[in-house]
Amino acid sequence: MKLGMFIMVCVINYIIGSIPFAYIITLKASGKDIRQEGSGNVGATNVFRVMGILWGLLVFFLDAGKGWLAVKFSQFIINEKDFTIQLSNITLNHKIILICAVLWVVLGHIFPIFLGFR
Repeated sequence: MKLGMFIMVCVINYIIGSIPFAYIITLKASGKDIRQEGSGNVGATNVFRVMGILWGLLVFFLDAGKGWLAVKFSQFIINEKDFTIQLSNITLNHKIILICAVLWVVLGHIFPIFLGFR
């Protein structure tokens, strides 16, 4: 049961991290594909270069917000101090499980499913 909850949290965190705010905002605001502009990176710095400081800050705070959301969501679901997972002869404690769950938002941000894992 706890392993299933952990996997669910990881998948949801990955999907949260995969939201490409730089791509969405640039496309909606100017009709440009940020991947074809500037450095080609889908990030706040490239949005800053292509669209200006206000758009870059908006993307920065939205990207930081999805990290914050993933942490709060993980803490809400995995909220028990005795939340442990036993894998063979390895026991994962509450803090290790939270760290692993939250790392999935980072993986989603780096390899977003909505942009073909690039």
